[in-house]
Amino acid sequence: RCRSPDDRGFHRGQDGRGVAVALQGRRQLPLVNGLLPAKGAMMLAVRLSKPAPIEHLPLASAQIVVAAPGPGQIRLHVRACGVCHTDLGFYYGGVRVKHALPLTLGHEGAGVVDKLGPGVRGVEIGESVLVYGPWGCGRCYPCSKGEENDCDRGIRAPGIFTAGAMADYMIVD
Repeated sequence: RCRSPDDRGFHRGQDGRGVAVALQGRRQLPLVNGLLPAKGAMMLAVRLSKPAPIEHLPLASAQIVVAAPGPGQIRLHVRACGVCHTDLGFYYGGVRVKHALPLTLGHEGAGVVDKLGPGVRGVEIGESVLVYGPWGCGRCYPCSKGEENDCDRGIRAPGIFTAGAMADYMIVD
């Protein structure tokens, strides 16, 4: 079921599960509050404000700006995010955060690609993807063997070094 197209050529409707989507040709994009995110749009995120026991409420939901992908990056509309022992370690202070607080947590995310940054190849808008947690440099010997978690230059991971998947959207390198 779709309505007439909007000013960007998107038809609004629902997918087979009743999820609100925008359709343009064969592309199908999920909507947030019935809208595609515009520049300056806001999203909901779960953020760590300080390492502390859970009873001290170190986590809070917050409205933050939806980021645009830069060169070589994609923006993912997050559909699911796992909670892992690293996230729990942040709550209790046993794992050190590598990013300024507050930090959007979540390095085990999955979703649908909704925007491509300049130079991105090999992935399409509307494609479902899973985010691999530890991001290596991609050039050293361990990375060349597919062992990014042993990267000679050290790993980066969303939800630890950059904003993570406990949000409506996330940026992926």
